[in-house]
Amino acid sequence: MVVVVGAGATGLGVGWDLALRGIPVTVVDQGDVGHGTSGRFHGLLHSGGRYVVTDPPAARACAEENRIVRRVAAAAVEPAGGFFVQVGGEADSFRRAWLEGCRAAGIPTDVPVARLTPDQLRFVYHGDAGAVVPYRWESGDGQVRERWKPFEGVLDTVLRRYREAYGEADRQVWAQYLTARPCPACQGARLRPESLPPERPRPFDWRRANAFASLRAVRHAPDMLRPIFAWCCTWFAISASQTSFILANQLRFGWSTLQNGLALALMGVIQALVQGVLLRLATRRLGVHRTALVGYGASVAGFLLYAGASRPWLMLLGIVVLSIGALGGPSVQSMVSADTPANRQGELQGTLASLQGLMLVLGPPVMGSLFAFGTRPGHARFAGAPFLLSALICLGALLALLRLRPAAGRAEGALPEGGLSR
Repeated sequence: MVVVVGAGATGLGVGWDLALRGIPVTVVDQGDVGHGTSGRFHGLLHSGGRYVVTDPPAARACAEENRIVRRVAAAAVEPAGGFFVQVGGEADSFRRAWLEGCRAAGIPTDVPVARLTPDQLRFVYHGDAGAVVPYRWESGDGQVRERWKPFEGVLDTVLRRYREAYGEADRQVWAQYLTARPCPACQGARLRPESLPPERPRPFDWRRANAFASLRAVRHAPDMLRPIFAWCCTWFAISASQTSFILANQLRFGWSTLQNGLALALMGVIQALVQGVLLRLATRRLGVHRTALVGYGASVAGFLLYAGASRPWLMLLGIVVLSIGALGGPSVQSMVSADTPANRQGELQGTLASLQGLMLVLGPPVMGSLFAFGTRPGHARFAGAPFLLSALICLGALLALLRLRPAAGRAEGALPEGGLSR
């Protein structure tokens, strides 16, 4: 017999699990079911920002719990944002201590203004008469004080202080906040959503300004190398379509320029629908990892249809199937981007673009030569040879991704300074 004390969410869950295992169990509580913490749960995830100065361990625990829940139950979490506003009269030492505490706990405090929603901006500027928020300050004796009061908004506070100023000198102090001027720290650069805060960008280094340096940095990280390998396979395999699609159709089916053009137009329309509509639906339902597997599986099937097409309808079916393979490239790009910190995103995208360009340089000569070899006079012709090679390449990418751990199983956190990957 097992006795579980507490009939909240945890206690009931433990009791239910024990009962399923056939173990006698009794759950007891001083009140009703869900009487305590579970019954008073407000459904919010704490960032930990309120504890970074007074209780750093609690702040780190909140931040870690926040990251775990967002990772394992992303569909059940709705980011609501939040603000910590510094008002007049607060000691600057507390602001510095708070920012340092947030950095130590891994709590972001650098969201650009351009990423705020209209409702969030409205709250920052004009507040909410019904919203009571905590105000904290450091008193003269070094004690951190806290008081809860309505937040009237930054602009409304400045305007009120300006109107209530006792004299001209006091009024001029508040007037300086009512004039338009560039930010002395970033000159307005942080208003762009793609910009990093002033302290985050890394200095330029020629040793990192090439794709091979980035590959050396991730050579010991299979969770990064496998998606990057799949990315390279994508663009190398595409070379078969670029070099041999029209020639193979002319040779096998006698297609005219118009017919080949219509086939390519069909391919473009389907790929636009796949990447514009189906990709979003697939990632929401399957997740990025499974969507990538579907994409590369479709690429293998599509290239095999290209290679063995003996009738025009098989080629058209191959176009439809291969177009679904367009799910693969964006998915692996998202996977490596999710495993890269903000101050290395530019380096990562540059690496991917460099590798893409390299594959598009190496692929056409290989695929073109293979097509010429497969269709040389005096021998059995096989115009689908380049497509068969592309199918094998995409199969290699699919196998590499199958060995990749799903995103939910990979660790969260900042990347080491030595490279792109954990």
